[in-house]
Amino acid sequence: MFTGNDAGSGHLWSALSHMYCALTEHGFPEENIFALSYDGTEGPQTNVSLDLNNDQIADILPFPCSAFQLNLIFQQLSIEMDEGDMLYVFANTHGVKDDPYPMPMESNFVLWENELLDDDVFANMLEGISCAQMIINIYSCYAGGFTDELLAINNNSKKTILTCTNGELPYLRDAVFQDNALMDQYNYLICSALRGGHPDIINFAPWHSPYTIGNSPFFNYLFPDSNGEINFDFAANGGNNNNRHEINETILYGMEYDEQFLLWGDKIYECGFQEDLLSLFGISGKVENNQTIQGNFLIGGDLSIESGTTLEVNNYAKFFLNDSKITVDSYSYLEINNNIEFNGNTGDCDMLVYGDIQVGQNVTFNDVDIYIYNSNHQTT
Repeated sequence: MFTGNDAGSGHLWSALSHMYCALTEHGFPEENIFALSYDGTEGPQTNVSLDLNNDQIADILPFPCSAFQLNLIFQQLSIEMDEGDMLYVFANTHGVKDDPYPMPMESNFVLWENELLDDDVFANMLEGISCAQMIINIYSCYAGGFTDELLAINNNSKKTILTCTNGELPYLRDAVFQDNALMDQYNYLICSALRGGHPDIINFAPWHSPYTIGNSPFFNYLFPDSNGEINFDFAANGGNNNNRHEINETILYGMEYDEQFLLWGDKIYECGFQEDLLSLFGISGKVENNQTIQGNFLIGGDLSIESGTTLEVNNYAKFFLNDSKITVDSYSYLEINNNIEFNGNTGDCDMLVYGDIQVGQNVTFNDVDIYIYNSNHQTT
């Protein structure tokens, strides 16, 4: 996560703090979160504090937010991350367009001391990272100009990309809203939805989240033209009612209250399933549509194949479970093809089969216990 420069206003810093806490609350270890902001120092024209979660420990790295430092971090991640991990990138900075002559205009992030980082170079930094899922969240003017280059990254990661606007338009800031909400509308909405709660705007404490989504007494004050706050996780609003905001629920929340995101922001969502199953925890929820899936999946909660549903897993898929279980419900069918892995990363990881299952060749369960309660299964 990174911020270049905002003349010490504190708005971008508050969004960093809000998002940093969202990540830690969703199980990201602090040592796995890399934050670059301004020049890496604390002061009236730079960071409000180097401590993003109010635990009296510096979280922002003591280096300037430069292309060199960003590249070092991504190089380190290319060594340390593997195909069972999730990469979350929060680009939270100003953006500009190149002089159009003689080439087409490119989007650029503005880093510390007005250094520019263009879309091609930024995408190349991510090229060597191996992971199951990338979630890239961009708040900057002309943010959508990065989307095509990021989608073209040649790796096996599933890519979700959210941008506050497209590649042709700036994001118009609302100074009054920024002062009242500690950050701009897009960051307030998207980060709050991903976190599942609002920042503490009364005490100027974005690290503190006193109200869950749908329960803020100050929402109508911030959004006076709205008809009140909608919790898109509720079943009545089309959600899955699991007390976490998946990506599509987050997108709907942002679109409801941020017209710029609604009209011009990119909303690229790829989790590998037809359902809305991806949150900051990873994949979890109910598979309700007949489908075939392929690739690698980080399972971050219980996953169930609902009754009447057929799920086929293509060859060479890999599942990485974090304290999770996969349940094959009665009257459902799981077809596992060949050369597939189920890996337990942390905690107790199980597969419970009440329905029908077919298992192909070279299917391995590593630290995942499988329990079959229905005798109607086949191994090929």
